[in-house]
Amino acid sequence: MDNSDTINVLVVEPGRKPYAKEIGSDLDSLQKAVNADIIQSVYPYEEPVALICDDEGKMTGKELNRALRDEDGHIYDVVAGTFLIVGLGEEDFSSLSPDLMKQFSAGNVHEYGRPSDGDPRRGTQQVFCSRKAQQADCGKGTRQGLKAE
Repeated sequence: MDNSDTINVLVVEPGRKPYAKEIGSDLDSLQKAVNADIIQSVYPYEEPVALICDDEGKMTGKELNRALRDEDGHIYDVVAGTFLIVGLGEEDFSSLSPDLMKQFSAGNVHEYGRPSDGDPRRGTQQVFCSRKAQQADCGKGTRQGLKAE
């Protein structure tokens, strides 16, 4: 696979810190990356990115991953299973820019909830917020001290 057939994405797994990965830009590669037969792309941010996830993740019982908040900080959805953050090209998905990779890998992940069983990841949810929501204090009510591993 040459470089024109690959894109740099951010992989976000439940309970783990997001990480960069180079994957194929074709449908099969996107499906494999999120372990899904049917994928969905959503556009919850003002930034030129898409969130690609398993369209049936909640229905098939995949582990809850990150909550999505609106500009007022209210949760409006929770993504189940592994998902990708990808850049948007003119006609297709593209590599995530280095600035957006940095922003979405560290700058806007919040955890909240009560740890249980001594595991700081158990019993928590993680929240992705757009830049606008971050400015509106998206993490209200979150426990800022926790970080995904």
